[in-house]
Amino acid sequence: QDSLTSLYWLSSLRSIVSVSPQPLVKMAPQKNVVKSIVRGTEASRLPQRTEGGYTHKWTVFVRGIGDGNITPFVEKVIFNLHPSFLQPERILTAPPYEVSEMGWGEFEIGITIFFQDYPTPFRYTHQLHLFPFGGAVPFQSYYLLLLFGSCQKKSSGSRGGQDVVHNEIYESVTFRDPTPRLRKILSRYRLPSPLPPPRAWAPFGDLGEESSLQALGEAEAAVLEQIKNQLVAYSGVNNKIIALRKEIASLEEKEARPFRRDQLRKYKV
Repeated sequence: QDSLTSLYWLSSLRSIVSVSPQPLVKMAPQKNVVKSIVRGTEASRLPQRTEGGYTHKWTVFVRGIGDGNITPFVEKVIFNLHPSFLQPERILTAPPYEVSEMGWGEFEIGITIFFQDYPTPFRYTHQLHLFPFGGAVPFQSYYLLLLFGSCQKKSSGSRGGQDVVHNEIYESVTFRDPTPRLRKILSRYRLPSPLPPPRAWAPFGDLGEESSLQALGEAEAAVLEQIKNQLVAYSGVNNKIIALRKEIASLEEKEARPFRRDQLRKYKV
């Protein structure tokens, strides 16, 4: 049997080798540079509703991590607010790259970041949250940034006696084959190591490997429980559909004619 297996793989190898060889083109290795930024929103409730009906003040921003200065390699940032705002497109060419407004509703904000001496802008959609998050706050950590290129922090805390709602995303930006000028600029921007100590609302605290694995396990268990509950709900709906189909077939057989849809009105599906 081992001999037959060897012959099989040998014949497969010959069939591959027998294909007309293509000239090998030596590709220059890509020299990518990866840097991290934070995009986010923070919101707090106003002491009282304004005449315009506004209930919250909020800020959307793009910043460096910790005390990291992103100004040298950021050309401009464009924030696209909800069309109901006066001048919904806000273009910022100098820091701070942020927009502060007042409002009463949550919506998605478009964020476009243009970098110095780089042809392709980076586009994101960010959710503005005004109200505190119920239940457990989703776990995120620096390990997720390393694995997946981004991680998120949602939290509700207090600052200066006011409740503040944060929704931040720690984004890993990959510059593919940057120009020598941009590469030199980027080399001056370094991620703080270790990460800045957590503030009162703990944005992107490094929980450590053991705590990270525990939190991921808890998140997995919560998702599995939700899937189980959804399957039970779907099963109940499916059983109801089967029962109604049987009832329709029985009525059609009794009356020896197709059952009209308008006769289903007295049945609740």
